[in-house]
Amino acid sequence: MPELPPEVVSRATIEADRLSQLSSASAEYGVTKNYLDWILALPWGRCAPELYDIKDVEKILSAQYYGPTSIKQQILERLSVRKLLGGQSEGPTLCLVGAHGTGKASLAKAVAVAMGKEFVRVSVGGISDPSELKGSPRTYVGAMPGKIIRTLRESGTCNPLILIEDIDYFNIDNNSSVNMALLDAIDTRRNSRFLDQYLGVPFDLSKTYFICSVRSFEEIPEQFIPRLELLEIPGYI
Repeated sequence: MPELPPEVVSRATIEADRLSQLSSASAEYGVTKNYLDWILALPWGRCAPELYDIKDVEKILSAQYYGPTSIKQQILERLSVRKLLGGQSEGPTLCLVGAHGTGKASLAKAVAVAMGKEFVRVSVGGISDPSELKGSPRTYVGAMPGKIIRTLRESGTCNPLILIEDIDYFNIDNNSSVNMALLDAIDTRRNSRFLDQYLGVPFDLSKTYFICSVRSFEEIPEQFIPRLELLEIPGYI
């Protein structure tokens, strides 16, 4: 049984009481049971320990990534700060900038291996509705959690390394509500109480390590620029 926060226990208790009074043949029974299944399947407070040593991280990065030393040095500095903060990131989210095939995903995976983390790649290309990221209210037909919560359920821990790819293809219409939905997840200032509309209770994403990737600076949506630390990956020689 996961360690559920008090407000989640309160909500789950209400839903469980309601379920006990419903007929198993009713549509509401299935909706309520599915909701409780989601609540219990999420990794509330179930975080993998961050026991990495910075010297060991440096060796692993050097063995798995053959790019410039300056890039690895910047990553090591960020990880040092994260370790001092007890497994939480502070400041802008790291964003890798480089053309296709320059090793953005390989570098992110090397970081995950060095930290002993689960590595997950998530594409947000073409998303045009906030509900795709933050879920739909349970009153909607076919409602389910958004992509962020689904990803955490699949990873099984609350602190995987998630690579958010295709930011440059994200929300082509530049809808501010869609942009803000993603920022709610990756922005370290606000993601400790990320609210998925399906769950209706906040989930703590502050220990999840997000890295973004784009092809070029020019294609980053303007709302993201102040909250990203850009790290340029060299192009082809």
